[in-house]
Amino acid sequence: MTEDAAPGEDWDAVLLHAADNVATCLKPIAAGAYIRIKAPDGMRTLRARDAVPLFHKIALVPLDAGVAVRKYGVSGAFPPPVRR
Repeated sequence: MTEDAAPGEDWDAVLLHAADNVATCLKPIAAGAYIRIKAPDGMRTLRARDAVPLFHKIALVPLDAGVAVRKYGVSGAFPPPVRR
């Protein structure tokens, strides 16, 4: 889901590059909480399936085993399957 961000609005995670498929949490997130993600194209909101520790990555789309993770616009491998 995408929404407009008000100037100075707080967020919980950051998407660093428009092509990335993961965002980085800037604070611990509780299971079931809504995560406000600051993205290059505006704010996005997702609901956390599980608790997420500080600075861990969250998948923005489902990722199958071996699918390249994109962060900073660069690809890397992520061995286990990850659900959004």
